[in-house]
Order: sequence, then C-alpha cells, then structure tokens
Amino acid sequence: AGGFRVGIKCFRPHFLFNALNVLSNLIHTDPRKAEDLTEELAAVFRYTLDATRTEWVSLEDELRFVTSYLRIEKARFERRLSYVIDTEPQSKTVRIPPMILQPIVENAVRHGIASRIEGGAVRLSAESAGGRLVLVVEDSGSGLKTEDDSGRQGIGLSNVRDRLKHIYGDGAMLQLSVVEPIGTRVTLTLPVFSECGGTGPCATKEAAAAAAVYRYARAGGPDA
Repeated sequence: AGGFRVGIKCFRPHFLFNALNVLSNLIHTDPRKAEDLTEELAAVFRYTLDATRTEWVSLEDELRFVTSYLRIEKARFERRLSYVIDTEPQSKTVRIPPMILQPIVENAVRHGIASRIEGGAVRLSAESAGGRLVLVVEDSGSGLKTEDDSGRQGIGLSNVRDRLKHIYGDGAMLQLSVVEPIGTRVTLTLPVFSECGGTGPCATKEAAAAAAVYRYARAGGPDA
C-alpha cells in the first residue's frame, strides 16, 4: 500500500522542538496544562504513525487530529493564535486520505500567523454537497503577494497536491486565493466517500474510479 500513501511526511523537526520547549516551561508554571499538552502531543504522533498503515480515515478523525495540532500551537503562540473549526455534521463521516488537512493548517500557522507580531486567526470549515466535500482553511495572516505566491505554497502544499493527483487523478482540486483585506484561503475539493457499513466506503463514480486505481496499485501496478 506504499503507493497509496505516497507523500505522507513526518512533522517538521521544529514542531517537536517547539512543542518540547513549551512543555518544559509549562511543567514549572502550569503542570496540569503540561499534562494536557503531553496527551495532545501523544495523540498527534499516534495518529501520524497510524496514518502510515491506513488508507482512509473519517473527516471526524482527521479533524480531531488537526485540533490536537492546533492546541499544541496555541500553547506556543498563546494570544497570537486563535482558531475556529466549523463543520457540517453530515460531512464528518466522509472518508478522506489521512493527514491531507494538517499540512494545509500548518502552512496557515507557519506562513500566515507566525510571521506576524500580532498573530492572527485560522478558520477551518467543511461541507459536503453534490457528491463533493469542500474543505476551506483560511488565515488572517500575511496573505499572498499573488495567487501563485511560491513562498506560501511551500513543500507542504506541494506534497498535498502530489498526493491528491496520485489518489484522485483529476477528481480533486486544491486552490489558493487571497482573502480581503488580508489573509489566505486554501480550498480543497474532494469526491465524497461516506461510511455505509461493512469495511468499504460508499463512493461517487469519481471516487469509485479512484478506488479502482488504488486497488490496481496495491496489486502491483506501475505506482505500487
């Protein structure tokens, strides 16, 4: 299944370094918060490990993982970072590739928020309609110089684009756009997979075609 999970990357070393620094300080100033943060960090790395062995996760599981990530970053940036996650209940059962959202959120924090003294906000929303899942990550940070700003694309977003192409072919889309008066929006549009009992997902025709590609790759096709 290596071909299916092509492009899943570990966190940047700086993330762990920064998280451990925060924990080191909290142990002395707020032991209870340090304990909570340790649990969040464990959840993040447990999910990361599981992602190397899992082809599909529910959006709800992915959002739980992203929330743990944001709580850790919130402990680091404190008042400089705020976030909101707004999802339709029916979208939570949609099946997506693991760790497809986190690099986008990390990009928003790293390029949009961390670079500003005053910080900013990250908003993540999800809705499904017409056989498509639309995920939007917005930040109120430094924004794009242009909609093709390579500085904001980064390795993380390039990796996501590569994974989408490998998994969905032309069935998925990632778009960057400017948020007025300042900020960046990343819109991720995916074919819908929903849990429907048994071991496999229900799928639209596009998603079913993508699944056939995956099965072929796993059976020893060119991308295996």
